[in-house]
Amino acid sequence: MGESISFIANIVVSQNVNDRQQEQKKGRQDAAICRWTRRASGSLLAVFVASLCLAQAPAEQNVRGIFLESRPAKETKAAPAAPKAVKGPARAGRLALGYTLFLDAAEGPRRVKPERIFHSGDRLRLLVELNRDGFLYVLHQEEDGTSTLLYPDARIEEGENRVAAHELCEVPAGAWFVFDEQPGDERLTLVVSEKPLENIPRGKQLAGRPGFKLTPAEVSRLLSGAQKAESGSTTDEGRPMSKAEGRRGLTLSAADPGPSRVLMKTSAQAGWIAVQLVLAHK
Repeated sequence: MGESISFIANIVVSQNVNDRQQEQKKGRQDAAICRWTRRASGSLLAVFVASLCLAQAPAEQNVRGIFLESRPAKETKAAPAAPKAVKGPARAGRLALGYTLFLDAAEGPRRVKPERIFHSGDRLRLLVELNRDGFLYVLHQEEDGTSTLLYPDARIEEGENRVAAHELCEVPAGAWFVFDEQPGDERLTLVVSEKPLENIPRGKQLAGRPGFKLTPAEVSRLLSGAQKAESGSTTDEGRPMSKAEGRRGLTLSAADPGPSRVLMKTSAQAGWIAVQLVLAHK
């Protein structure tokens, strides 16, 4: 996966200074500005007016920190989704997706990295969490290059895929992905959107349409349509599934373990985030 990216906001407040102070403090800005530095393979510096930036990114926090801070203080049981009531995001801020892979080990489910090598018979479950209300789609790429819609599923909550902010969503619901006897790369595409995607059915639209597929071009458009920043944990490999993580529909709190990976939308051009997990099966 990509490198961890952090956003650092340095705020300089304008002050009235005399000529001597200006010489001593050469380079001080006269107007308040907000600098965001993005560190990845290179360095990208964007400068914005402070009045536009201060409400968007807290100082000295990375993507993961911002995501976790939006969690409520206490766990709650999420209310049942309302399929007919499609509303806008319930919380302000940039749309972000957190996900964690669990391997069903002999001693119980354990966190694993997507980059590890999997073997026939391995059982996997994916936990997904959003920082604000949104819509979740999960696709599996077939041998012919098309991708089959795994979630939403007409058999689960009548095909409803609206997920509340920080509500725990497991895929597959109450089950496990199992690697068969045929080695090869398995590709799962996760998409979260602020509004339902027009070209993918959900709810009653799924009736009579099992195994709905997207073309490679449609999946490529989703993956390339929005810029995103990523932050991952390097220390949670092998961590057992917590009691909270085993309860589908629970709204996770600040005290619960964070997701292994967090993606945050950095572009206003598209209303979704998409990522493809390539799981090596040998």
